[in-house]
Amino acid sequence: MTTSRKVVKLPLDEKFYLYGYEGDYMTGRMLEHRGWEHRQTLTMKSFVRPGWLVVDVGAGLGYYTMLASKLVGPRGKVYAFEPNPDNYALVVRARKEQGTTNVWVFAQALGDAPRETTFARNPGNDGDGRVGGRLNPNGWPSVPVSMTTLDKVMAWKKPVVRPGAMFIKVDIQGCEPQFLDGAAVTIRKYQPIIIMENSPGHLRMAGYRHTIIPDMMRALGYEVHNIKETRDLICTPR
Repeated sequence: MTTSRKVVKLPLDEKFYLYGYEGDYMTGRMLEHRGWEHRQTLTMKSFVRPGWLVVDVGAGLGYYTMLASKLVGPRGKVYAFEPNPDNYALVVRARKEQGTTNVWVFAQALGDAPRETTFARNPGNDGDGRVGGRLNPNGWPSVPVSMTTLDKVMAWKKPVVRPGAMFIKVDIQGCEPQFLDGAAVTIRKYQPIIIMENSPGHLRMAGYRHTIIPDMMRALGYEVHNIKETRDLICTPR
């Protein structure tokens, strides 16, 4: 996927900047508020500590990626996964320009198994990408992308992280259950704090019941609560 859209710089109150596309919904909201998702931001800041590993699943324009980079500091690491080629390029650009050395950006989707799939982008909202044909009923433009699992990435990268010193943010438009299937070994081993989008509409579109995410997390030994004033979930080990 290539684009001729105008790229604009997004200065934010969290003391980093991103890039977005002029006229895009996510870009406009970030420009207006100089930030993104206030309650989720506060939740991440309340948990993440220096030296932790943060995994950003569905990085979008890189807001949580760059926020996590500041929070974990030079001793920590951030793994960001963004299958949208346009967004991936913007995250890499922002990381490089700001001299960020603790972030690794992967142009892949995370799911339940390594395979080739498709990625469709909402033409008006770069935060609304969909992996897999079932989640693209509107026929949005799509490109082939590679999918892997968090368990395979962790086995490959072998990060030094103690149990409990890990945080995962997941926002992948109804594919969260697939991600959990491919991350179960990691979750059981490292007991990360997890914040996750919980959209009943996206889950139904993907063929899941609306309670699937809390049910899966409780089966993994987690307590599940809503982040205040949102539908999103905060999942903590029991």
